[in-house]
Amino acid sequence: MADVNYLILEGRLVKDAELSDKNGKKVSNFSLAVNGYRKGADGGYEPKVDFFNTAIFGSYAEKMTPYLTKGRNVKILGFLSQDRYEKDGKTYSQIAVRVKEINLGAMPVNGKEGGQADGEVEPYVDPDITPDMYVEGYGEP
Repeated sequence: MADVNYLILEGRLVKDAELSDKNGKKVSNFSLAVNGYRKGADGGYEPKVDFFNTAIFGSYAEKMTPYLTKGRNVKILGFLSQDRYEKDGKTYSQIAVRVKEINLGAMPVNGKEGGQADGEVEPYVDPDITPDMYVEGYGEP
């Protein structure tokens, strides 16, 4: 039985998503800013922002990229993946978010919160995308 690796994030895109082709497969990368709070030295809470590197794959990436623009509010359903790579003989790794479903929210209007989404967009789940496609040995989806 596979361990649980499921994630829900809601935040705003830092910049427009970038669609590319890696080894014949489409991938859309973007950074998501998620607002939160942390306990300060005085015992009170102060705002903080976490940034998450995020990726969508395949036909889902092609369909969603035009809607993933700077400032848009989105809710992500996905999982974490550890990316490993070598550079100058050293091995590096980073944790990234892999998207299974994305819900589009409102765009900011004149730099202010609120606004309307560009029409109602139904959540789209690509049945060909499963967690085991990205992480070797991940287990049953």
